[in-house]
Amino acid sequence: MTLTRQFKAVGVTPHILLNTSQITTLLNMIKSDRVGTFLYRSIVETHPDIVGIPVMPSIEQRIGVIWKKGKYQNTTTEKVIKFIENF
Repeated sequence: MTLTRQFKAVGVTPHILLNTSQITTLLNMIKSDRVGTFLYRSIVETHPDIVGIPVMPSIEQRIGVIWKKGKYQNTTTEKVIKFIENF
């Protein structure tokens, strides 16, 4: 939605082929030399065979983690939750 608003603000209508959160799918499409995409900088930095161009102004996101109240959480999940709470 953030990108759509920014494109609209400058009068650009991109031809969107796919919306996905599957990083492997996006990387494979980029490596096919047929598409471009928006990725987090940390992903681009770990793939030296792709070129990243910074988006300016930068886009910030706030994320959250949710789970069903009162449900059992395994040890690994509890560790992740504790890590995020202390982040």
